[in-house]
Amino acid sequence: MFQKYTKRTILALIISTLFLVSTVFAGQDIKIIFNGEELKLDVAPVVENDTTLVPLRHVFEAFGVSPEWDGANQTITAAKDDVVIWLQLNNKIAKIGDEEVELLAAPKAVDGRTLVPLRFISEAFGVSPEWDGATKTITINVDLSVPAEDEDVDTEVEDVDAEAEDVDAEVEDVDAEAEDVDAEAEDVDAEAEDVDAEAEDVDAEVEDADVEAEEISDAE
Repeated sequence: MFQKYTKRTILALIISTLFLVSTVFAGQDIKIIFNGEELKLDVAPVVENDTTLVPLRHVFEAFGVSPEWDGANQTITAAKDDVVIWLQLNNKIAKIGDEEVELLAAPKAVDGRTLVPLRFISEAFGVSPEWDGATKTITINVDLSVPAEDEDVDTEVEDVDAEAEDVDAEVEDVDAEAEDVDAEAEDVDAEAEDVDAEAEDVDAEVEDADVEAEEISDAE
């Protein structure tokens, strides 16, 4: 009886192990195409509860987002436009803004990398990934172009920058003219000093002449 029970236990463990291994290998075969280009992942995707988990850094960089990692609480926060999402390692509860969402699979750490549910992140940012079972490919197409309003703001900023450069150029011209005026003033000051020196020489000559005149007058 005990031997029979032991065999069943071992058989169950073998089947569970094979199931887990097959799940991981199925994830390794998955390709992710983002806007026509395959994402190069440093850790293979993991499939859990029909949800594909992918390395955090790669998926967020593809969306043009810089996530914030809180090591103390093991949480990830990322914002795109007006959407803010929050996830926590090994927690099936995520947030989009203040709304809680239950995930099919929680974020997890694999080989030193944090893996997050790709579909949840994509849909939170307004994109529905497409799954091709035949090729095991997930395709995501995102419009990463700058909104027209942002382009108008950028244009206005460029115009302001151009006006500022013109003002700077005018200021430089004024400064140059001021330097020229200062140089002319220095020349005038130098000429005035020369005139003062000449006047002093004349005064000295006049004094000498007065002295001579007094001497002549005394001699007579």
